[in-house]
Amino acid sequence: MLRSGGFCKVAVPLLLVGGTGACAQTYDIVLRNGYVVDPRNDVSGHRDVAIANGRIAAVEPSIDVRQARQVFDIDGLFLTPGLVDIHTHLYSTTGIAGAWAGDSSVRPDSFSFRTGVTTMVDAGSSGWRNFETFREAVIDRVQTRVLALINIAGRGMESQEPTRSDPNRRPDLPPRAPGRLPAALPCASPAFGHDRAPLRASLTLSAMVSAPDLL
Repeated sequence: MLRSGGFCKVAVPLLLVGGTGACAQTYDIVLRNGYVVDPRNDVSGHRDVAIANGRIAAVEPSIDVRQARQVFDIDGLFLTPGLVDIHTHLYSTTGIAGAWAGDSSVRPDSFSFRTGVTTMVDAGSSGWRNFETFREAVIDRVQTRVLALINIAGRGMESQEPTRSDPNRRPDLPPRAPGRLPAALPCASPAFGHDRAPLRASLTLSAMVSAPDLL
């Protein structure tokens, strides 16, 4: 997997085909004959891509290979800006079995670049109580760009079930019994106003059996 300047090549290792010539070498690498998919710049077709100083320097139908120190022929492969995986769980360092903030998470660099992904979004593995630990143990230590959504539960997804034994539970909030959403909630939609068409709800609060225990 080769990554540079926001572009990722997804496929097999590249083939070195040649290189130097009499003219000045403007580029570090030229990738030839790849199929470039770049929606932002309205490009979808075969292009040569040049890289200089770790950044994309040129995208052209044809680039003189004598301008590059290294040339790779990637005919038959796709070349695209780095992809964004919008739902991942990356808090893998807690050692907790069976939890998304634990053994069910993955290590970002082990799964990102090899699939053309340069950015991963963690979907709430950590909460406000343990986000700093997540950031120091994972986010700040990987090459993959990681964005994190903060879970409404204080300790995120360390457990699949809420617990009353959390030593950090707020003592000023008494436990609440399991419950259900009210049968009717006022609808705040501008289309209906507050006094019309109440929203009927039957969703059991199974994930929030005791809300104070989670916060």
